[in-house]
Amino acid sequence: METLHQENDVNPLDQGQSNSIYEAENLMVHHRFEEQAAHTPEMIAIVDQGRQLTYQQLNAKANQLAHYLQKQGVGSEVLVGICLERSPALIISLMAILKAGGAYVPLDPDYPVERLEMMQEDSQARLILTTRKNRAEWMRNTKIVCTDTQEHEISQESRENLNHTVAAHHLAYVIYTSGSTGKPKGVMIEHHSLAT
Repeated sequence: METLHQENDVNPLDQGQSNSIYEAENLMVHHRFEEQAAHTPEMIAIVDQGRQLTYQQLNAKANQLAHYLQKQGVGSEVLVGICLERSPALIISLMAILKAGGAYVPLDPDYPVERLEMMQEDSQARLILTTRKNRAEWMRNTKIVCTDTQEHEISQESRENLNHTVAAHHLAYVIYTSGSTGKPKGVMIEHHSLAT
């Protein structure tokens, strides 16, 4: 795997630009999300098949899962696979992993099993977030959290924001590209790249 750095990173302070631009670049996605939830708690964040979640509800669910993930050993730069369809659970899971300090590895359930196995083995993700429907044999050597069947356990966790120890240079996610050899290649993306 390789780390993707932004080309020509420029500190706006060196260019005479406002401090707010520089601060915004260093504010992580999950921090921005928490600020949005604090400023507009009752605003609708997600609509899915007639179900709505406000920013406050979405943030609370992400916090509960993040607290749960930390109890499962997720911390700074710990890789967590996400094998979920596009849904509110996917968004909650992404935010929860970042809030817990981890980095996510997207594992599309529609991919061929061989590709998913290779991505899991290469990334060495310690845990996979999935559902009962998507749980599969290729996950057998990894700790699994099913967001649907373990929902009651997760809902017992705190709804409060976590104390953040994540820095802009920490890993946020690993994405697999096709690779020039045809074998998927993991590219590591840091928080500062995700937030800009």
